[in-house]
Amino acid sequence: MLKVAIFQSDLSVGGIQKSLINFLNVIDYSLVSVDLFLYQKDAFFHSQLPDDVRVSYLSKLPKISKILSFNLVSKLFRRPKLGEYDISIDYNGYWHECALDALNVQSKRKIMWLHNDVEKKAHENWRFRLMWSLYQGKLRKFDEFVAVSVGVKDAFIRKYKRSCNVAVIPNRINFEEIHIKKDEVINLDIDPAKINIVSAGRLHHQKGFDILIQYFHQASRLNPLLRLYILGEGSERRKLQRMIDNFELGDKVFLAGSFKNPYAVFNRMDAFVLTSRYEGQGIVLIEALALGLPILMEKHLEKYNENILGVENLVSAMANCSKKPKISSDMSQYDKIVLEKVTNLLELS
Repeated sequence: MLKVAIFQSDLSVGGIQKSLINFLNVIDYSLVSVDLFLYQKDAFFHSQLPDDVRVSYLSKLPKISKILSFNLVSKLFRRPKLGEYDISIDYNGYWHECALDALNVQSKRKIMWLHNDVEKKAHENWRFRLMWSLYQGKLRKFDEFVAVSVGVKDAFIRKYKRSCNVAVIPNRINFEEIHIKKDEVINLDIDPAKINIVSAGRLHHQKGFDILIQYFHQASRLNPLLRLYILGEGSERRKLQRMIDNFELGDKVFLAGSFKNPYAVFNRMDAFVLTSRYEGQGIVLIEALALGLPILMEKHLEKYNENILGVENLVSAMANCSKKPKISSDMSQYDKIVLEKVTNLLELS
């Protein structure tokens, strides 16, 4: 039996958390034993954990650790002994705690997951530039890395500037869950006579919803039937609402909030749009594809989303949207590829 220890901050709403849940649900527990270590008891995704996963909670580091280098943190703070494993995984990729405890475990292989384009993130976000300078020391202590897309892998190699072993494993998607939930009743008023476009993600600078609203403002002038629904919550809600009000789009653009079942919303839409400044992998794109939605995204996002083509002019693409029959897919080939990659990573084949 292969013993694996996985370290993640929490199971609250978020892309990394959803990615972890889907990863845990692809593992064969007749061959693998998993201990999941968390640091916060946010439980949004807790009910979706496989029964075979054992969950434990560890203490967080003092707040001052966030502004200290990883090498200094590893010397100042003693962590609990957690036993022996074949593999320890820092699935979070950001928190000092996750890396420190993954490295503190006695294990034959130490792996860190990479969820984002660190090159673009550092360019766009001064806080991440500081974080990168503080935590580079931990990167050298991991044997392997897993990137969720080719774009993430290439950016990490350029930014890290050291020889390292990086595998690419796309996020696993629970397509069975999508097709089960797609017809559930939702509390959202959608006019089926309009051309309804949806986007989803944290209301955060990275996700580029400000860009989307500007583009949609132009597209809606060309096609008055267009409506835009943005699913998610975040720090930029007020800013985005002000943009909607300033463009007088209050009857056309809706900040719809978070949904436990976004698939039922997607299923009532005519297209999915993504305008992120950068990504890791657009999980929502794969989910929308499974429901047969046309995908509208800019060309620069192709490197994060293999086999999904971007468009040259997003304003034109939105303006030309029309109602077409949607043909859903079970995405079995995608699932097969992810399963093979996870099996190879865990050396189970």
